[in-house]
Amino acid sequence: MTKLTIFLTVAATMTASAEAQQPRFDATYGRTTLEAGFEPNPLTVNLTAGGTVDAGDLGDGCTGLIAIAPDFRVDYRSGGAALTIAANSVFDTVLVVHGPDGNWHCDDDGAGGNDPQIVFDDPSEGEYAIWVGAKDGDARAVLEVSEER
Repeated sequence: MTKLTIFLTVAATMTASAEAQQPRFDATYGRTTLEAGFEPNPLTVNLTAGGTVDAGDLGDGCTGLIAIAPDFRVDYRSGGAALTIAANSVFDTVLVVHGPDGNWHCDDDGAGGNDPQIVFDDPSEGEYAIWVGAKDGDARAVLEVSEER
């Protein structure tokens, strides 16, 4: 096998994995629009975390198993305060967020223990597609979206 063939095979595999995530698919647990100062703060959503797709294919810091479609979608209108997306569970969960900047943001244990948390200090306005994944099979979890006040 030539170096070019190996490169093209690896590149095609990486592209196929990243394209498995579909930020534009309908969110399994719904969507909402939040404006600066939203109530209740935090917004909570009960869901089942996990899926069949390896989040590690999305980049550094991404881990666990997530679904193809996002679990929840937030259309956020910023007011300058930090926006925090977190998950709470008795199980080991992870977060994957496709932000309005087009980038993937991932966390495993940022909130401490087995709970993930991603803080957008200067959040962009727009759509946040959110996946709550799990390390060991599907898990009950609570998604929390909050704003620093």
